[in-house]
Amino acid sequence: MNLATFPFEKLRRTPDIEAPNLFAADATDRLLLDLAAPAIADASPGDVVVVGDRYGGLTLGAAALEARQIRVHQDSYTSELALVSNCRRLGVELGLPADVYENRDLDVSLFNRARVVLMQLPKDLRQLEHWAHLVSHYADPSVQVFAGGRVKHMTRAMNEVLERHFGSVTASLARQKSRVLIAADPLRSGEGVVAGAEGDDEGEPEAGNAAQSRESHLSEHYDSDLDLWVCSTPGSFASGKVDIGTRFLIPFLEDRVNLPEGAEGAELVAVDLGCGTGLLTAVLLRDHPDYHVIATDRSAAAVASTRATIRRNDLDKFGESVEVRRDHGLSQQPDTTVDLVVCNPPFHSEAAITTAASDAMFAEAARVLKPGGVVLTVFNSHLPHRRALERMIGPTVQLGRNTKFTVTRSVRGSLG
Repeated sequence: MNLATFPFEKLRRTPDIEAPNLFAADATDRLLLDLAAPAIADASPGDVVVVGDRYGGLTLGAAALEARQIRVHQDSYTSELALVSNCRRLGVELGLPADVYENRDLDVSLFNRARVVLMQLPKDLRQLEHWAHLVSHYADPSVQVFAGGRVKHMTRAMNEVLERHFGSVTASLARQKSRVLIAADPLRSGEGVVAGAEGDDEGEPEAGNAAQSRESHLSEHYDSDLDLWVCSTPGSFASGKVDIGTRFLIPFLEDRVNLPEGAEGAELVAVDLGCGTGLLTAVLLRDHPDYHVIATDRSAAAVASTRATIRRNDLDKFGESVEVRRDHGLSQQPDTTVDLVVCNPPFHSEAAITTAASDAMFAEAARVLKPGGVVLTVFNSHLPHRRALERMIGPTVQLGRNTKFTVTRSVRGSLG
């Protein structure tokens, strides 16, 4: 099969939200694959790496070009599930073997000896810096990197990041408002290069190599107003700063009067839904130590950041009273098992403005809450979230409002 006959239109976003203005593949995917096709044709099994594939278009498109044993990293667990779903649905039609791709963590083993790297350019320059560092140090010296994005989101700073790690960086012509940066001739500093990275037979380095893991690119910020450290790995929400919506929510979370009262002696369960850097989790653990706290996010970067924030604030002393999960919504949490949900929901999906993502979070919160359970939410005041919370959770009151944000408290009604 070639790209001219590849069924991009059959790709789906599921389990992510589906809508007429949201697509599983875009012009950037197509341009990346067209430009990388000659390099993919020359690649051997295991030579091709895909980073940032949203729903499987890049991975399955590369497979249609005969790439095999593709190494894939997707920060979003939802994206991983979408790739699995699309591969199952289209695998027979495309004649793909069961081992056409393998998901990997973002570490040395992902890029070791790679010869072709396809990536969707991230908005976070720290994330691009991390990826470029790993590729330049551990991929094959002949590696070619194809990094694409929508022109309106691309900046000269992205070229500069790649130029720090590669001797050659060129830009393609734009097509359908997308462009690709092509990097080659990796500049190796010599530090940290693993045995086997130059093509010998010593095997791959162990996954999770600590020296080059996300946490080797960790940033820390001490917020004196909150008396908390905020840690972030590349690609995490708010890039290590305290989001202004979250900052507005925190005083209401600190005040016990806004939280549910459990039965005497019963353990209360709180969920930080879409935990980001873990700041709300840290506040819950510090100010309400009687709660069992579950922090969940679909982003691997967010999960790593939350764990780092917990450790940096010496809150890992709570041991089994805190869990950090990478999940799609709350799929791992049973029904009616939670007393409190806190969230700062998104109001967009990629570039599209939509309430579908926040509505999905509210529906998950409704499912897991016990009767009488509480949802504390902060959102941009112009959004219709209060009506959605009333409909899906129950009675909702406004706790606070400023020029930009609103904080509400919703109480789950009887399930009968």
